[in-house]
Amino acid sequence: MATSVNWDELDKLAHQDLREVPETDIRKILNASRILREEQAWQDVLKLQEMFSSMMLTQKLTLGHLRTLRDTLEENAIEAARALSLKDVEARYLHDRGQFLHQVGSHEKAIQAFNRSAQLYSELGQSFRALESYYMTALCYRALNQGAKAEEVLNRILSEVKDNTWRAHPLEVLAWIQLDKGNLREVERLLRESLELHRASDVPNKDIMVAQVQADMGEALGLMRRYDEGMESFQESVELLARYPDQYDRLRARTTIKYAEMLSDMGRNDEALKMLRGVEKLISQYGAYPDLLWRIELDLARIYWRMRNAHTAALKLRVAFGIRRRLGLSNWQLIQQQCTRWFASRRFVKDQRNAHMN
Repeated sequence: MATSVNWDELDKLAHQDLREVPETDIRKILNASRILREEQAWQDVLKLQEMFSSMMLTQKLTLGHLRTLRDTLEENAIEAARALSLKDVEARYLHDRGQFLHQVGSHEKAIQAFNRSAQLYSELGQSFRALESYYMTALCYRALNQGAKAEEVLNRILSEVKDNTWRAHPLEVLAWIQLDKGNLREVERLLRESLELHRASDVPNKDIMVAQVQADMGEALGLMRRYDEGMESFQESVELLARYPDQYDRLRARTTIKYAEMLSDMGRNDEALKMLRGVEKLISQYGAYPDLLWRIELDLARIYWRMRNAHTAALKLRVAFGIRRRLGLSNWQLIQQQCTRWFASRRFVKDQRNAHMN
């Protein structure tokens, strides 16, 4: 173990909430990481990463010096695992790194991490883990509005995974892509199949997976104007997440955003506005997830417009577009996507009305 760093001091910091410690203490961790990397003390670099890994997963280290800390520790750990030829460790770190980059909107960098992770797992003969990393690239491609690439990845995965409840994951993402295309009936079919598989699985976190799919189902049913069914889906999602009050803030925010969108469509703008303001505070308290923030600002713009507050609506829309530009996302494609959903919703309602008349 390298004696050039103060391990006792680092261990104390590893048991504290880094969001509450002085920036000088964060610099101590960064300095230790720099020293160990310069000394090529690779085993100690990995030890330092493991000391703070659980903290990075549970705390929102996404802004300022905390983001710098997370980036430094993770990137150095990946380099250390590569230097030590620990392919399994490098693959795991790359997958975790990709998930974080995807969550904060750095989708292209996330794709690189996931592809490298999948390659390493394949070399190790761990085909399912390789598939999990490869699957994550589909989420990134979809976030980049590259639906065709995402669909290609998902169809390949589904062709390789036949009798496994894990199929629920790619089926759910396929539903998102169909939603982008405005194919609401296909969205519902895919989500119901995904939901059935999640309920049948025996994984420890299946409640969370069901909560996520039910939020998607509520969104789709809302677009189909089947509000009573949509409410039931959202309520189950909210109730399941309530079992984990200190976890899954990001997923809770995602559910709330979709729920608020439906309430606004129902004309319940005051309720929707209150929900969005609450969730904005939730995800901005210690860190930022820009992929969620632009959605909140977009929904706020829509609600203020419906409330005849055009000035505030325009300001919120400008903020949403600005966040997306910083993420390298196309605002023109967003407008096209929103129009597709709007027309799909109205087309579905019209078709249903015509079917009843006939």
